[in-house]
Amino acid sequence: MRHEPGGEQLRQLSTDLPALAAALLVVYSGKSHFSAGHNWRIFRNRLEGDKETIRCFDGIRDAALGVVEALEQDRLSVVGGLMSQEWSWRRRLADGIATAMIDDILEIAASAGAWGGKVCGAGGGGCLVMLCPPETRHDVEQAVREKGAEVLTTGLATEPLEVRPLAGSPS
Repeated sequence: MRHEPGGEQLRQLSTDLPALAAALLVVYSGKSHFSAGHNWRIFRNRLEGDKETIRCFDGIRDAALGVVEALEQDRLSVVGGLMSQEWSWRRRLADGIATAMIDDILEIAASAGAWGGKVCGAGGGGCLVMLCPPETRHDVEQAVREKGAEVLTTGLATEPLEVRPLAGSPS
């Protein structure tokens, strides 16, 4: 999705979804977080024109743009590297986004064979997403579990969300 003048432009990416699903790993760090504080500091810094915040946003944007091309070329190892690149920028946006636990989980996952990963959302805890070759997935899962993270059952949605009223309920 690209936000262009006049509205969003949607483009379906052609990528090997089964291969992406096999490489995708989502884990819960074991620590919940309160993202509103981080988000407000980041938003305020951007509104105030903070140069480092703008540099970080530019880095996040550039990593995201690279993901589109890498997905279309089915280069999942590159996508994993770009996820780590995105994290290297995101972690600098505010104190508390990166934690020792998050860093440890990402480091141990990389040591076990993950291509790369990042936090989901504002950081400070919560979930992390990683990509790993199918042949190292078991080792990565075992390594992050030993670090205290919970491996979540995930999949890819291939159909858009549809919301319908329940039978007998007012519409």
